[in-house]
Amino acid sequence: MSGPLRIYRRFNMREEAEELLIELTKAGVQAEVRENSDVLDITFSGRPATEFHVLIPKDRFATAEAIAHRLAQDDIEQASKDHYLYDFTDDELGDVLRKRDAWSAFDFELAKKILLERGTILDESVISGWREDRMERLSRPDKAKWWWLAIGYASAFMGGFLAVIIGWYIMNGKKTLPDGSLVHAYGHSTNIHGQRIFWTGMVFLVLWLCVRFFFFV
Repeated sequence: MSGPLRIYRRFNMREEAEELLIELTKAGVQAEVRENSDVLDITFSGRPATEFHVLIPKDRFATAEAIAHRLAQDDIEQASKDHYLYDFTDDELGDVLRKRDAWSAFDFELAKKILLERGTILDESVISGWREDRMERLSRPDKAKWWWLAIGYASAFMGGFLAVIIGWYIMNGKKTLPDGSLVHAYGHSTNIHGQRIFWTGMVFLVLWLCVRFFFFV
């Protein structure tokens, strides 16, 4: 079984993304790397201007996770003691485990190793519970920044084109969860603003085009 490719991991450097791509391909997982510089996505998410996304089918996310963490377990044996995670407190290392999707598999496995070396007892059921809690939080809809809504409304009365784009993005924006599931990026109240911005922008865009056609042609 396969399907549309979805974002499995994001990287700031192409080399890191391609390294993962090679390992996934070796294991028979369909994968590809895409460069992303979507201006709207940057605007609303605050992510870097350019990212490199590793995409795989949704039904292979669990397989990819197992591969990534198995490779990481081998790599951490050669980890240097001057690795930055060794400077983390126990609470900070625990935060790495709680937010495993925000860290590489290597960092996750090394954080576990360091905690064990420091005498911390790790309960896998607790770690699994952290993952479930994290998934629940990530699935909650976001709220668009107020100043972007303000720009959307303002642009709706200034020709409408930018408002149409912003409104459409808010109405249809989705985010990929760590397990490959797609959920709406914004909640109902924000979506209402998106609809208003979109349709107001459409009205003023049509009016502007009509005025331009009848008076400037």
